[in-house]
This record gives sequence, C-alpha cells and structure tokens, in this order.
Amino acid sequence: MANITTTTAAVFIPELWSPDTIDAVEANVVLGGLINRRWESHVSMGDILRVSYLSNLTANTKASGTDVTLEAVTESEETLTVNTHQYVAFGVEDIVATQSKHDLRSKYTTKAGYALASAFDTNLAALAASFDNTVGVLGIEVTYDNLVRADQYLNDANAPESERFLYISPATKGGLLKLDEFSNADYVGPGSVGDAVRRADIGKEIMGARAYVSTIAHSPSGGQTNCWMAHKDGAAAVMQKTKTKSDFILLSDLDAVVSTQLYGYTEVLIPPVTAGGGTALDNHNVTVRSIG
Repeated sequence: MANITTTTAAVFIPELWSPDTIDAVEANVVLGGLINRRWESHVSMGDILRVSYLSNLTANTKASGTDVTLEAVTESEETLTVNTHQYVAFGVEDIVATQSKHDLRSKYTTKAGYALASAFDTNLAALAASFDNTVGVLGIEVTYDNLVRADQYLNDANAPESERFLYISPATKGGLLKLDEFSNADYVGPGSVGDAVRRADIGKEIMGARAYVSTIAHSPSGGQTNCWMAHKDGAAAVMQKTKTKSDFILLSDLDAVVSTQLYGYTEVLIPPVTAGGGTALDNHNVTVRSIG
C-alpha cells in the first residue's frame, strides 16, 4: 500500500526559522567599573597624563629660642599613557540585510561593544600579575589566612575601608565556598547556612571588600588565577574615546561597521603615610594567587 510519507510530501513541509537567536555567552565585565576612572575628563587630547604626588609634611618639636626649619619636599608623579587602541569590525552585505529575518547589523554592533569591554577588562585584570603584595599560591585554593593577610596589607597601607573589592575567578569562588568561615553556622549564623550553600553565595562583602566573580580574571597558566583584593585607587584607567561608525562600501555593496576604543591604564603608586616625600608604593593592591 502506497502511503504519503514525510519523504514523498517533503515539498509541503516547511522549515521554520525562529525569530530568536542563540547568542554567545558573555563574561561578567566589571573590573573597569571598580577602579579609578575620575581622570578621564583630563584627557580630551594628548597621550600622556601626569598626576603629581602630594606627600605628608613632618611635625617637628620646636625648642625655645630657635628658628623653625622650613620643609621642602621633592615630589614625583604618576604617569598614565594612553596608547591602547582596539577595534572590532564587520560588514553586512546588502542582500543579507534585505533577506535576513534578523537585524544582523544591530545584533553584531551590540556584540562589538561587548568584545571591546571584555578586552578592556582583560588588560586590566593582567595588572594583578605585577602587584608587589602577594598572598596565596598559584594553582592552590585560597585559605582564610590568605584573605586575612591581604586585608592586613591594605590596612597597613591606610587604604580607605570604603571602595575595596575582591575580584576572583569562578574556581576561586568555589574554593571559598569550602571554607567554614563562609558556610559554618558558627561564622555566618544558623539561618544563613542553607541559603548560602544553595545559592553558592559567599556574601556581598569579604572583610569589607565587595566580591565580584568573572572568568576574565587573569590566568597565567591552566588552573591558575591572579585575583585582586584592592582599593579603588590602586589602579586607574582613562577611556579617551569610544566610537562606532558605519559606511556603505559601494563596490562591495555592504555596510561596514567599525567600533573602536582608545584608552590607557596603570597600577597606581601612592605616597606612604610617613612624611617628607617618601617613595610612592604599590600598597593599595594585593594579588591573591589561587586556582583558576
């Protein structure tokens, strides 16, 4: 008996395309918003920004009948060079724009913004590899003692308690969740344990530092991560210009879109509390070495 099957009736069965797209996942881009960005208004032009240090002065005991000694401090400067120029570019042929179910130009323009933002964070995250203050061991889970020592580094440097942050990888967060200090009722309270474990929540703050998790955290090698415990002023960046421009290329019959960014970034050295123009130090940042 001859039946009408999906094979014989194939020309009547349409193939449908969803109005949705399955977009590539995006990493948590946060580091650029955690560091010092207040100098951006100073770089509308030029390629080097110089910021003067201002040291503390010395209090002296005055002996009766003697003149005071005038203090003259020789100051230095922080230099931030704007020399990182990055771009994302793509072209959509007119036939594609006409016949496609999706507004590809709009969708890829959004993806271009993410690509530039993640590239910015990737460069910033790599600064942790050169911080002078270091705790932990690459490839080994962070211990509670590591966090205590990192906090002490910031306290010893008189880093303000506000605007501190902890920037870690997912694997580092996993290690923290194993610590009793974040899951034991003796530390977090009996009503918080189940909720903390269920949501894998290490708390909004760890020793006064707000915790952020991102896969962009710097990885010098497989299974290793250089994380941050830092104060906002420990690093700085200036985004001098961002732009997205498009142009119709006649001979190719396509719309070309180019998104660019121009910026500079640096670890910031800060004068110590000791008076008299002491050497500025890398003292508001701590590298937290961990698994990656």
